[in-house]
Amino acid sequence: MENTDQITPLQQTQNLLQRLIDKKFSGASFSSDQLEKYVDSLIDPETISPERWDKIAEFMPWQSKVKMMGLTYQPYFDMPLTETPNMKTDLSCRDDVTIKTWFAQWKRQFEHNALKYDIMNNLASNEIGKQALKPVIIAGSGPSLAKNIDALRDHRGDICLVSCLHNFAYFEDNGVSADYYVNLDAGECTVDEMCIGGKQDKEYYFELSKDRVLVTPLVGHPGLHENWKGKVLWYNTAADESFHTETKKILNVPLFFRMGGNVLGSCFYFAKCILGGNPIIFIGADFSFGYNKRFHSYVTDYDRSQGDMAAVDVFGNKVYTWPSYYGFKRFFEYEIMGGRTGIGGIYINCTEGGLLGAYPQGNMRQIIQRDLASVLYEYNLYKLLPGSLNPDKPQTVL
Repeated sequence: MENTDQITPLQQTQNLLQRLIDKKFSGASFSSDQLEKYVDSLIDPETISPERWDKIAEFMPWQSKVKMMGLTYQPYFDMPLTETPNMKTDLSCRDDVTIKTWFAQWKRQFEHNALKYDIMNNLASNEIGKQALKPVIIAGSGPSLAKNIDALRDHRGDICLVSCLHNFAYFEDNGVSADYYVNLDAGECTVDEMCIGGKQDKEYYFELSKDRVLVTPLVGHPGLHENWKGKVLWYNTAADESFHTETKKILNVPLFFRMGGNVLGSCFYFAKCILGGNPIIFIGADFSFGYNKRFHSYVTDYDRSQGDMAAVDVFGNKVYTWPSYYGFKRFFEYEIMGGRTGIGGIYINCTEGGLLGAYPQGNMRQIIQRDLASVLYEYNLYKLLPGSLNPDKPQTVL
């Protein structure tokens, strides 16, 4: 029997954790150094450097960390409808500055694309109803995406995936191919951003694009469209009435996406209003830095800043963001509550972190907080039955 008088509190905690691991996680054995790092993370995850957090992640899968750390989603609360007008103000408060800054370049690129490509025969509206009454996953580029990449690759099945273009290299390197990659940006950086975090060069990823579909605005940068080798579908963006009046003289494209100023908003509009998906399942929709101080699932220049605004995530923990990204999250909540129509819907947030639906008093009831692995298991549960009916055939493993 152990002499507890000679055991330090840290050793006692390590022993307790190890027994819990033995009981719940198939007897996996972790070194004392690994457990000490984990204990540090329990004390205050915000004090752990990205390098140390990555070491923790190496020996403990995310699902296990959630259980061990006692992370549970906040309780639901009924979001007061009086919030709705304020949400609309939050999400549109910076539109005027954006429009003024980009107006001239948007117009040039609109004209270039309209003259070069057969826009009207390749509108995003050609895809209307292709996922009607089916679940659709939309993927942002937040740091929590790394928690779901394995489940996405191994268990997604035939569920449609609509992803921000920013994820292209990360997804393709990890054996995930989105059914649609969506662009919104008009800057030249768009050409490089689809390759950020990738293990290969730019030419490799553009070669992969020959079997992929790009959904892009008419104001998009020509360099992206010229390098993309696969199918391209077009949509219009409703900047303001003056911009619409100018571009209508060049080409009158009536298909406008309402996207709240962010590319995940374009994914959302395309998935719900064009494809007809229901429910919409969010992943990578953090709108904040992660506990590892990163803004994406891989290292980027965004990590140099840690944001200038504190907020509460879906677990009730403090994270940091920028006011603009807080405004983006408010856009989705406004739309999920019914937006201009007042008609809500079914939305599942499988980001497993971040700000979507989260407030200090809890998570808004209109957004279901789940983990992606469980949701995918549910949708693929029917695959277990054939194996159980045939004892000579190995049962399908999800």
